Amino acid sequence: MEDGEDPGNAFAIPDLWALSRYFPESEDPYSFLFSQLKFDDISKKLPDQTVGQIDNGGFFALPDFPFESPELSIISSSTPSPLSERGEEVNTEASDEYADIWSFAPEKELKSANYLTWDAFDEQREEAPRICYVSEGGPQLFDAAVADDTNPLQIDNQDAVVVSGSTYASSLLALGLGRNSVLFTWNEETKEFESTLKSVRTSGCSTELTHDITALFLRCGNTTKALRSFTDKAYIKHRSPGRIALADAVATVLSTLQSHLNIPASSLQSILKLQSLFQPVDHLLSIFHELILAAGSAENDEVMLSKLFHFIEQTEHRTDSTQTILLEVLSRVSRPFLDFAGEWLGIQRETGMPLVKGSVGKSFVKAENRLWIDEQGMEIRTPDFVLDESRVPSFMPEDDMQILFEAGRSLRLLREHQPEHPLARGDILTSAAPPVLEWEFSWQNIEAIGVKAKQYEKDLAAAIEKYSTSGAAITAPHTPQPP
Repeated sequence: MEDGEDPGNAFAIPDLWALSRYFPESEDPYSFLFSQLKFDDISKKLPDQTVGQIDNGGFFALPDFPFESPELSIISSSTPSPLSERGEEVNTEASDEYADIWSFAPEKELKSANYLTWDAFDEQREEAPRICYVSEGGPQLFDAAVADDTNPLQIDNQDAVVVSGSTYASSLLALGLGRNSVLFTWNEETKEFESTLKSVRTSGCSTELTHDITALFLRCGNTTKALRSFTDKAYIKHRSPGRIALADAVATVLSTLQSHLNIPASSLQSILKLQSLFQPVDHLLSIFHELILAAGSAENDEVMLSKLFHFIEQTEHRTDSTQTILLEVLSRVSRPFLDFAGEWLGIQRETGMPLVKGSVGKSFVKAENRLWIDEQGMEIRTPDFVLDESRVPSFMPEDDMQILFEAGRSLRLLREHQPEHPLARGDILTSAAPPVLEWEFSWQNIEAIGVKAKQYEKDLAAAIEKYSTSGAAITAPHTPQPP
């Protein structure tokens, strides 16, 4: 321990503040942080700056103060003003126009109250702002600009006949519904609607705009006429139930559209609003026109059903109301085929002349002579029912159709040999509330039909068991009809 250290300090660390041995001796003024170069004191060489040498006109000049110098301002503000003999301050600087910031602002004189009434408010009339655009000036301004000889709008519509908006809108409404009007008539040779005027435009619209709007209504009118022609020919020329059902569906759509678009003439002021009403109508009419072109040329009802089913199947991705309408059309057009299938199965009463062997046949069932070989090897030709595969709709699977045909064929054989059997009696079958053959498009309805079919099967099994045990004719059970 070196001399001078306190031996009683137990926490003393020897050489705590000692310099590193890599540093030079303490007498050496060398330092790593500062250079050894010695400069003269720069403050000793700068000239003395006086207040009078400041450039008052430079960029960094001080602003003008209301006093001459800071010292004078401080002295004047700190020195109290002399008092007069009466104790009042003497204003020694009244001539210098110096504003005392501590003095109160002079009070403003109060204005007299205005007497306000609602009468003056009602008498105010705001002047309408001047119109900067032709489109904001109304149809009269546009018509005047078009009729001007200088042609400021650069539109060659001077020769067009100007028709009022309400008159043109009523003519467009009649055109869209397939009717003749003052401005549009039907041409029997071209099978199209034509305008009675060569060049026409409505007030406030150019000829090009009027022509573009009219194109939509011309398309609707021509399509409506084509659909009406199809329905008229179906009622006159064709006798098939399926084609009549399709004509009924098309006629129902047309009558519904006409009742929906039965707009009074007084409310027809804007052809653009009328155009927005007919845009979905044009879409629906074009779909039905394509449908009758695809299914109308079929040689029989079953082929027509197949084409109709394929057409609707291609549009199943639609999410609007059009898909619902097409499915309803499919259900209605398929009704004759499904009714005959129900009669063939025995779940519906037969209407009209019953189908017997030796007859012409109906739908997918035809009667023809079949060749049989008896026990003696003799060939015998007897009339029998045969499945006509060419008249089976494409939506019916081949196996299901074969089962359906064989069930109906066996039912007629049972009626021929055992007319008292429960399955051969139409009153017992119909009293058991059999399910009806129809289209369903939701799982809930399909499951309900399955439950009803199982109940019908259970009722028929009970009737057959009762007939087998008693061996006598039974009466038709009373089954309550579903609500």
